[in-house]
Amino acid sequence: MYRLLPFLFLVYIINEYQNYSSPKYLALGDSLAVGIGAFWGCGYTRQYYKWLINTFSQRYFSYQNLGVIGWTSEALLNAVTLNTNYRRAISNAAIITIDIGGNDILKHKYSTDELYQALACFEHNLYTALYEIRCLNRHAQIYLMDIYNPYPAGHEIYEISEAWVKGFNSVIWSTLMHSEFKVTGIAGAYTAFKGNEYNYTFIKNNNVHPNTLGHKIICDCYKSTTVI
Repeated sequence: MYRLLPFLFLVYIINEYQNYSSPKYLALGDSLAVGIGAFWGCGYTRQYYKWLINTFSQRYFSYQNLGVIGWTSEALLNAVTLNTNYRRAISNAAIITIDIGGNDILKHKYSTDELYQALACFEHNLYTALYEIRCLNRHAQIYLMDIYNPYPAGHEIYEISEAWVKGFNSVIWSTLMHSEFKVTGIAGAYTAFKGNEYNYTFIKNNNVHPNTLGHKIICDCYKSTTVI
């Protein structure tokens, strides 16, 4: 047994070095990043991670999910500016995905007066968070996701939801025009979910989260914009 110790120690050191030096994928966001709605292990971030391993032939491509259920853009901003664990993870990441904004809309329950203010705050929070992320890490690929409208046409709040989702999405897509953010791409979930709300979400049960298929579609959206 003792003769094996040097060998086991060498294997441990090699493994630690490979994990330390390997590319790192960091997922930030709300309950979607956590994987709520999907079967265990089938959230879009986990699916995307498996795809990265296969695509880049990186056996030791590491994965860190720091998504938080209920996160808003304000929570994201606080984490990237004040939380040491988040700042360290951002600094060490090679690829970062972010989904944020849905809860900024939902927490105001489509109150028009409140949402005008929420939209302005969302723009400030997102821009500031991205600027901070880029200051921490100049070289990481950063991918955002736009917001899908979970309500199908004909639903009683479809029209108001559609208007505000488009408003928030305009902020998300505008990040591509800001060179200081250097956002690599945006996963177009809004278009992908259009007309497929019943298939991709639990909206029949008044639940806006994507189901397992919906998470796969979101993953496909990220894959399609990833620079290889």
